[in-house]
Amino acid sequence: MNPLQNSSYSFPKPLLYALILLAASVSFKLFNQLDADYDLWLHLFMGKQALLNGQIEMADRYSFTAFGHPVINHEWVSQLFLAAFQHDGNLEKSHTGLIVWRWGMTLAIVSLMLRLIIIRSAEGLPRILIFLSAAVVLSRGISFRIHLFSYLFLLILLNLVYARIRWHKILSLYFISFSFMLWANIHGAFVLGLAVWYIHVFSHYVCNADVKNKFRTVCLLSTLPTAATLVTPYGIRMWSYIAFEMTNPLKMYITEWQHFDFSPRELPFLLVLLVTWAAVVFSRQKKEVCETLLLLLSSIMGFMSVRHTPLFALLALPAMARHGECALLRLLAVAGKGKQISPGQEYLTVSLVVILSICFIRMGIPDTWRIQNYNDPLPLASVQYLKQSGFKGNLWVPLHWGGYAVYHLYPHVKVSIDGRWATVYSDEVMKDNMIFAFEGNSGVWKQILEKYSADAALVERDNPAFYEMGNDPHWRWKITGKDEALLMKKE
Repeated sequence: MNPLQNSSYSFPKPLLYALILLAASVSFKLFNQLDADYDLWLHLFMGKQALLNGQIEMADRYSFTAFGHPVINHEWVSQLFLAAFQHDGNLEKSHTGLIVWRWGMTLAIVSLMLRLIIIRSAEGLPRILIFLSAAVVLSRGISFRIHLFSYLFLLILLNLVYARIRWHKILSLYFISFSFMLWANIHGAFVLGLAVWYIHVFSHYVCNADVKNKFRTVCLLSTLPTAATLVTPYGIRMWSYIAFEMTNPLKMYITEWQHFDFSPRELPFLLVLLVTWAAVVFSRQKKEVCETLLLLLSSIMGFMSVRHTPLFALLALPAMARHGECALLRLLAVAGKGKQISPGQEYLTVSLVVILSICFIRMGIPDTWRIQNYNDPLPLASVQYLKQSGFKGNLWVPLHWGGYAVYHLYPHVKVSIDGRWATVYSDEVMKDNMIFAFEGNSGVWKQILEKYSADAALVERDNPAFYEMGNDPHWRWKITGKDEALLMKKE
């Protein structure tokens, strides 16, 4: 219900339609980023191997530091999707499949965001502004990464929760349990989905005095979806891995797992968070337990890790839509009291908004519809040299280049580490990799290469031991570029 139905304030429809166009154009600009993430190469490779072999890998075959170590691949289904969309798996020949996949996922995510906003709010202008606020925060998470699947599942869950379906009915419960079973085989963020589900169950069934047989209902609603997540190739070991990764102190080495740091790219999250909490605090709408707990959870997650700031846009959306609408309409009612916009002003404003929309669309259209690597430089020249020279052996690599090296050089080359760092490699291997990258001076880099019998090493140019490596009599530079270098053992 519109909290200000009796207000004299009305927003001109032509301007409203122009703002819808602006929201669409801004979203296009925000979401049409074609830069690839480092993990894309590993996911494509793993999916391709699973399709070729007809099975998922249960033990490592791609590294020389953890060869034969048990593997828990919580993303195996999503990797199959990526490999299938890429057709022959050759990213050098065509990018169309992956771009279609990412845009398909993005449109599905946007559609579910809009549906959730419509469920929780009633007026056109607040819906537009709330969507734009959420889109700005979410945009940094829209990339060629499989966590898009979790965004999609999370929004499906939130839409179902706020559709007020009677989940204790057995068919509905079977459906939600099947969804969690599928999610558990697609991406490890299913545990966040379970947390959202538990919050819903607590707020709707435990806190609701009208619900009968509370204990039986809550046990049923909690047990079946949780049990469904065990239906994976790894069973209970999946949960053990999730618990290990969430508490692993080595995450501090990974940029996206670091705490909120007030960097420019994180400021939209902070601004939207503050505005949302202000709207909730000063809103005249009744505070619901579920939406308030989701807002609190997403706020804490956003400050704990920059990886989670896009999730704030999804989890906080129910509170953002309901309380944000109320606060905005109150402000507009006060601002517009006794004032009427003239037809000339209206047409001028609409024209300016349309022109601005065209500009955003133009800025969003790339020069070429191909996946780029502007933000995350890759060792293109070094890998090309190793491939053409027929090199065979053990290749030491930085963590974020491992997947790219495996994708292009397997089976002739095994790597020291890759994006599976938490599922395959020991703490010792992870620490040695970070020491080599950041603290390898005074011959430490050489000790590490000899310790693991590495035959060559991909080195970033900002490695503190870079010049020391070039002066060693037993190693030589084969490739040196702007961002990369290839160090090889002398024969």
